[in-house]
Amino acid sequence: MKVSRMETAFMRSPEEILSSKKREYVLVILFFFLVTVVFTWPLAPNIHNRVLGGTGDPALNT
Repeated sequence: MKVSRMETAFMRSPEEILSSKKREYVLVILFFFLVTVVFTWPLAPNIHNRVLGGTGDPALNT
């Protein structure tokens, strides 16, 4: 007996569905994190001393 793709989707256990969704979410988050680092690379390694901030920063107090 041949089982269709639609039937196998409904035969998966809830644990399998949750684990595949978690994997999908983690991969999407990692992808966007890597894209963010790539597009901000000159800033990424020096973020501790290159980002505006602090109480005496005139750019934030105007």
